[in-house]
Amino acid sequence: MWHHLSSVSYRYKCNNCPYGTNKKTNFDTHSYVHRPDRTHWCSFCGNGFTTDSS
Repeated sequence: MWHHLSSVSYRYKCNNCPYGTNKKTNFDTHSYVHRPDRTHWCSFCGNGFTTDSS
């Protein structure tokens, strides 16, 4: 199983982590997790996020 998963080819690959996808919109959304600015703060856990949908 691991060999199969490691041989999957993605059109869009993240340079910061192993994430990959074939949809540009998914990749664009994912790229926000690596941005340093956190403008939306969770009142429950205290973590910061770049989008309020997190």
